[in-house]
Amino acid sequence: MKVLTSKIENLVNLEATDTGYVSRPLLAYATKWLALSDEEKRSALLELETSLTDGLDIDFTGTQWEEEWLANGKVCKCNACEIARECLKIIEEIHA
Repeated sequence: MKVLTSKIENLVNLEATDTGYVSRPLLAYATKWLALSDEEKRSALLELETSLTDGLDIDFTGTQWEEEWLANGKVCKCNACEIARECLKIIEEIHA
């Protein structure tokens, strides 16, 4: 849980330095999740997982990033999405 908490902190801190990379709903939920006790965090993993998944790989059609996004198989390689994928892997391990 400590590793996951650290990664979520990284995601929230990323928004402070690279504004606009973390979706508003994900940022709001991640901030709320960080304020929970460890037991509450564990109970709220499904909601965190949903928020992380919903914030991944947005549609870059018609943007300056479309070509790169398409070349990556419609997978966003920004720091926020990479951190979110790491968090999802950790959550999967916790559930295992």
